[in-house]
Parts: sequence; structure tokens; C-alpha cells
Amino acid sequence: MKKILGLLFLTLFFGCNLTKHSLEQKSDCVKINFKTKFIDKDSLGIPYYQSDEFTDDAIKEYSIKLLKEKYSAKLKLTLIPFVNIYDSTIVDTIYKFSNNNNVIEVYRAKEKDFVINFDITDPIFKLIGCLSIGSGKDSVVKQFGIKENIGDTIVIGNMNQTATFTFYLKNNKIVRIGSYIYFE
Repeated sequence: MKKILGLLFLTLFFGCNLTKHSLEQKSDCVKINFKTKFIDKDSLGIPYYQSDEFTDDAIKEYSIKLLKEKYSAKLKLTLIPFVNIYDSTIVDTIYKFSNNNNVIEVYRAKEKDFVINFDITDPIFKLIGCLSIGSGKDSVVKQFGIKENIGDTIVIGNMNQTATFTFYLKNNKIVRIGSYIYFE
């Protein structure tokens, strides 16, 4: 009888822990398929795809508040004063959240905050559509509706090329995501 109760206890204990662990790994992230148009390859053969739908919202959730609340244990905050290019009497601030492998910079202007740099190698940072470090090449190809063969680098940007995201792949997985974001 004691053995049966012991086994029952162990089964319930480990069963609850496994359920708890799998619930913790569940994500509220939703995969999205984006409208994408192949534009061209650059001189190195890196394909450029236009997806305004993706670039408009890719990093929309990354605010100064979210970065401070959610990632302050992982990222160091550095404040960098920046003289406003239109009015030199105004000093704006760049909030640089970084560690050895990740940099997210947010330009705080008087009216609005803008993410100006997003260069990450850590899977905790996700873009819209659950794109993150570790996402598979097949998933990226499917989400962007890519028909052409792609190598280990792909660029997704907007029509004016003022917001681009470069996905670096190795062993068919994203290992780094870098961005170029221009704003006025």
C-alpha cells in the first residue's frame, strides 16, 4: 500500500511539474503570413523583399517602458544625449539597451519615441509574427511567401528602404537579426 501511495505521489508530483513547465513555455505569439514582393538581389546576391506590412509593425511593441520592465535584468541602459537636427536648442535622448550580443536603441523625441536600431542574437526578443533567433529558414520562407531559393542572408524592408531587417541564417536557423531604420 505504501509503495502504491508513493508511486501515486511521484506520478502526481512529476506530472504537475511537467504540466507547469510546458505551460511556462507556451507563447502568446501568433505566426503571421506577410504580403511580400521580391525586388532584387544586391551585388553580393542578397535578396531584398518588400513587405510594408511587416516593417510597419515588426518592432512596434518595443517601447522604452517595455524594455525597462521586461528586459532590465538582461540589458544595460545607457542614455545618450542627441542634439535635435531641426532645432539645435533641443536635446533629445537615445535610450540604448544593450549587452554583449544585443542592442536596441530608442530615440526619444519631444513628440514620440522611435526604435532606431534593433540588432539582436538572443531568442527572447521576438518580432511580429513570432520571428526570432532560432526560427527556422522554412518558417521564414513560408511567412514571407518566398518562392526563390535564398542563401544565408535575407533582407525584408519597406518600399522606400527606410526600414530594413536583415536575417542572418546558419544551419537553416536565424542566428542574428539586424536593422536599419531611418526616420526624420
